[in-house]
Parts: sequence; C-alpha cells; structure tokens
Amino acid sequence: MGYRDGDPNRLVGIQCKCIDLDNELDETTVREEVGKAANSGFPLTEYFITHTGKNDGKFDRLAIELTADWTCQSPGALSFRPQPELTPSWL
Repeated sequence: MGYRDGDPNRLVGIQCKCIDLDNELDETTVREEVGKAANSGFPLTEYFITHTGKNDGKFDRLAIELTADWTCQSPGALSFRPQPELTPSWL
C-alpha cells in the first residue's frame, strides 16, 4: 500500500501476481483479489493488480466493469498492469 502523491486521504492498494508467461491471469483470480481488497477494511481510493503475464485487453474491460461496482472515491480506481519484465528468470 501507499499514498497517491503522498496524500494520506488517497490510499492505494497494489497486488502483484506472479504468472508464468505461458499461462494467463484469469478473471476468477482477478475478481477474488478485488473482492479481498474491497473487504479489507482499508479505505482504498485506487487498487492495482500487476502481473508478470502477457498483456490482455480483456482486463481493461474487466477493470471498467469492476470499477463501476467499486466504492472508491477516484474514477478509474481499478487498473491491471502487465509487467513481463518482472518475470523471474526461473519461470
């Protein structure tokens, strides 16, 4: 967790998922992680899921859908960021 621009009223949650490049982050996992964040008791204004897998546009659409249900203060509060450069060499 951290604060957007150092503002203590803008708590940001981040979850990183280590996904093998030959596999995909799946919607079920995303929904579970978002549910955990939403029920964490922390007043998150943004929530990011980063992952080591391939970029997939379906997660942009899912972020829009889930953001509509998200009870955060910031628009576009959910974001998915593929980070293949974070992939460990052992994968």
